[in-house]
Amino acid sequence: QQLGESEILAMRSQGLRGDDIVKALVSNSATFAGKTAFSQEKYIKKKRKKYCVEVTFRRPCARSLCEAVHLKSPGRIHGLR
Repeated sequence: QQLGESEILAMRSQGLRGDDIVKALVSNSATFAGKTAFSQEKYIKKKRKKYCVEVTFRRPCARSLCEAVHLKSPGRIHGLR
């Protein structure tokens, strides 16, 4: 791999998205073309997990709200769950 950590951090500070960073990593990888299709997919999946931000929104339920309040301020609810 020809891109170092400092270049990747510079790309992030410039505002590039995670997909663009992954494409740059793939294009600058010396061994990517010689890998099997499965290995290429695995490499891309691993890099996307590291550099792409993924947010999952879930509808709150009573249990998740209670856990969140308990973790944030258990003294407010006197330690009750």
